[in-house]
Amino acid sequence: MKCSNCGAILDGGRICQECGQVVVTDEMIHQEKVEMARKYEDNIPEKYHRFHVKGNIPSVKINNAMSAYAPTLKRDTVIALYDTTITENGKEGMIITDTEIYFKAYLESAVRVKFSDIDKIEEWVFRLKVELKDGSTEEMRMECNLKSLAGLLNELMKIDKKYGIKPSRHKISRLDVMEKYGRKLSSSSFYIKGTIPNKILRNAISKYAYEASPGEVLGLIDTTIMDSGKAGILFTEDGFYQNITDDFRRKLYYKDILSVSKSGYEVEIEYWSADLKICTEKDWIVYLNQDVFVDFLNEIRKVDKD
Repeated sequence: MKCSNCGAILDGGRICQECGQVVVTDEMIHQEKVEMARKYEDNIPEKYHRFHVKGNIPSVKINNAMSAYAPTLKRDTVIALYDTTITENGKEGMIITDTEIYFKAYLESAVRVKFSDIDKIEEWVFRLKVELKDGSTEEMRMECNLKSLAGLLNELMKIDKKYGIKPSRHKISRLDVMEKYGRKLSSSSFYIKGTIPNKILRNAISKYAYEASPGEVLGLIDTTIMDSGKAGILFTEDGFYQNITDDFRRKLYYKDILSVSKSGYEVEIEYWSADLKICTEKDWIVYLNQDVFVDFLNEIRKVDKD
């Protein structure tokens, strides 16, 4: 391939090393990824499932997917959508974009993984195993030709590498921290901002998070048996509201927390009280992963509110 400006031979990358001309645009790279997805279009789906590539994605499916598990999705970056629902409504499955993978399995919380965070993707037993650069692992269970799906995702990462695409630098938000730790905090139902059912959110606010505004909510853990939302933890931009029983409710602002640590089987939180006294509380909360909760609070406290 030659540079259209100076005629120099190009050896990869997006910019001609001789004259500095941009020879490969973001749109061109996006289109290359779409064409790559089309090569796998017929090989990935199994049974009644549908794999849709850009240009052939029903609008109702992408709308439902955004509501169900991809609230932060940018439509113009979508490469493909894999619908794993029986009724073909798009509310479960996978969305592949230029920079991210969104995934939602039946009765499981939504997952969002950035390609720039991935170290390796491989076919495993009935699932994709996604190893991240921080040492953690995401497992995506679904019915499909896993070998072909893993092949497509790896090809997309090769395209990024070919053009020297590096992860974009952006300010970490508290929603980013919530997404990172949310599903790991508890085995109870977890909902990220944009996917919380209205009834559950209303019940949580009216029952124990009276001061919270729906727009500032980052996530919610629902510990009720009937999925009513009336007990659990509601996380906002400012802090979190907690309701274990009607006799134990509290709200803590992130800015008031002085330290968080693990103490035996309990989480020890030192904080400023409303009357400016330093208080210490220890909790042993069965439904919380204590170690993850400590890491979450320590990290989210470091992030400036958007």
